[in-house]
Amino acid sequence: MLAAVDEIATIKGIDVHLTGVELDPLHANIAKKSAHVVQTGDAFNIITENQPGWVPENYSGLVANPPYIRLDGESHSSERLTTISSDANDPFQPYRNALSRHCKEGDEWSKLVSEIGGRADISLAFWYLSVLNLKPGHRLAIITSDAWRTRDYGLIQRTLIELNLDIEFIIKQPKNIWFPETQVSSSLVIARKIAEGKKRTTGPLHLIHIDGKFNISTEEGLERICQELEIPSESCG
Repeated sequence: MLAAVDEIATIKGIDVHLTGVELDPLHANIAKKSAHVVQTGDAFNIITENQPGWVPENYSGLVANPPYIRLDGESHSSERLTTISSDANDPFQPYRNALSRHCKEGDEWSKLVSEIGGRADISLAFWYLSVLNLKPGHRLAIITSDAWRTRDYGLIQRTLIELNLDIEFIIKQPKNIWFPETQVSSSLVIARKIAEGKKRTTGPLHLIHIDGKFNISTEEGLERICQELEIPSESCG
């Protein structure tokens, strides 16, 4: 994702400073080829007040592919969570502690933070982290499971979005084209953080439906979309 941001910024002539945070040391080392700074460790210990010198709302854009682990009390889930939290019995506790420092007693943020847990997805914490770090008026692009839009346990995420974000695009990829080894359908959600005192925009939400037939990362997919749109192939790039 960092490499993609760098590529698009270069094409558009935009000067960017890319910072990455990665839990896995091997992947962090690989990512260093695509960013100015890559820090290794738990994002909540790096880009919250757990780290000296951290400043909220300091990022002009965020891209994220958080881990998806449902908290259903199953043993395999607990084992995986030990890599994220030192206390697998309550993996959200470190995140609640970090986020609660930005709460005012009785406000909506405080209520939402206190409700993290139960059957929630561990990725929910990354939505909080993104809202906390993103500058008002700027965009977040995050890969998420589709379940949050309809399931009961997605209520906290929907409320967080309603309070803080304007969703502009949902890019769906049925049949798990991006992650063929998973059994959870996922989408890329692009949203802009609502600035304080600003109203939610009334523009339409754009739903983009990806299909393997039109995979524009391949020559065959590019030709097919050109044919579908009746555009000469030399003009389709």
